[in-house]
Amino acid sequence: MFEIASVLLNLSLSTPNPDTNLERSQPVRIAHSIKVSNGVGATIHVDPDDRPLAGQNSQLWISLTKRGGVIIPYENCNCNIEVQSLTNSSIRFILPKPSYTNADHLGLHNYVGVVFPQAGRYNLRVVGKSKEGTFEPFELIFPIDVSNP
Repeated sequence: MFEIASVLLNLSLSTPNPDTNLERSQPVRIAHSIKVSNGVGATIHVDPDDRPLAGQNSQLWISLTKRGGVIIPYENCNCNIEVQSLTNSSIRFILPKPSYTNADHLGLHNYVGVVFPQAGRYNLRVVGKSKEGTFEPFELIFPIDVSNP
């Protein structure tokens, strides 16, 4: 079974207004894309603000979980993350294995840098299988829109 969900969180952060010496509230949008395949779920977030810019460094944050919310460490998964342009078929590449950080970034701990070479629509394809047989093989595809700087 294939499930798709999107989580969008609106936060109000107070920032000083130098003109009035009062604080003003600015909404901040944080989006996560969530997909599930064969009992494995993945959550992704792309910095900056889920709006990557062509030719500029972006951070892809990703988390894998089994049904019930049990985190799948990357060292227990034979995983590949492939980026494929939907607007230019010659653009296709594999990302290196994500790095782990103890810092909690919007609830995610694994990240990898990525530079999208040109503006357009991309698919981020996450494919994996367990090294220890603790979860089923899975394939998840996340669409990503990349803008010009």
